Amino acid sequence: MFGLEDMEIFQALKGLGLTEYEARVYITLLENGSMTAAEISSISGIPYSRIYEVLTRLEKKGWIEALSGRPKLYKPHSPSEAVKTVKTELEKQLENYENIVIERLQPLYEKQVSIERPKVYIIRGIENILARITEMFEGAKKKVMISMSEINVEDVKVIEDTLRSLRLRNIKVEILTSSSSKPEILSKLNRYGEVRIRDRLYGGGVIVDDHEVMLLLAEKDRNTVLAIWSTHIELATLARDYFYYLWNMPDTIKFRE
Repeated sequence: MFGLEDMEIFQALKGLGLTEYEARVYITLLENGSMTAAEISSISGIPYSRIYEVLTRLEKKGWIEALSGRPKLYKPHSPSEAVKTVKTELEKQLENYENIVIERLQPLYEKQVSIERPKVYIIRGIENILARITEMFEGAKKKVMISMSEINVEDVKVIEDTLRSLRLRNIKVEILTSSSSKPEILSKLNRYGEVRIRDRLYGGGVIVDDHEVMLLLAEKDRNTVLAIWSTHIELATLARDYFYYLWNMPDTIKFRE
């Protein structure tokens, strides 16, 4: 039998929505069976002036039922039945709250997302561009795509250590360039990933893990070259799709030593 001193039982009943008085009444009925209001008040220690109020609430919540007769008797429902009733009611309430929150707050969230501005930065100068490309390589998790119309030996020297690190980390590297790049440079790059060549290639860029992109703009000289860097998913996806469009063209050939 459960004693009124069993606090764990009381905490569980309170967690199911019962007040202290309601919990005491319910346990009293479980221990003693059907009783009158006066008997329940006497055994549970709840003031008689409050007992009918407590019994009415318990009955509405589905924990007890009132039997006809004079005086009226109160009978407890089984704990499993009572808990099932409470669970059903809580699920209904939760579903109602869920509908209200989604219906009224989701539009606010979607409005905020729609006006969110992606991060887009302009980077000037080849040194700054190569430094950012190196940072992109260091943060790569799966794949790096490089597209450059002509790859210079100076550029390779700057990024070669990072390319070597990509290979050691098993990061997939794909390099697309034009026939303007010297064979010895392509041979060196071929150690770090697959290299493919086209007769002509305009512009260029770097894409990392399909979510970070660097787009190289036309340059007059190495000091005035511009690049656009962004973590905007849609921009990175567009750049990736165009990269693979050129990568898989019939006139794009795989570099071989």
